[in-house]
Amino acid sequence: MVWELDNLTRLHRDTLKEVASIGANAASTSLSKLTNKFIIVELSNLTVVSVKDIPQIYEGKSNVGILFNVDGDLGGVMISLATKESVHM
Repeated sequence: MVWELDNLTRLHRDTLKEVASIGANAASTSLSKLTNKFIIVELSNLTVVSVKDIPQIYEGKSNVGILFNVDGDLGGVMISLATKESVHM
């Protein structure tokens, strides 16, 4: 089944945000272990866009991110981006 961005319900978006939060927390735990530093991740909002639109949306901006592959019925790719200024170490 192919999901169109325009057809995502509130439940779909909430589920995607939860999956992204779980993935980001798992990644931050791994990063914390690698760097021996305390890492906090906050997911403030969810914007659903096509992967092909990302370069235009974030052109000229300095961001850091985490890429997640999502398998199953709602498969695809999730990218969690943050501005470089919002990342503190």
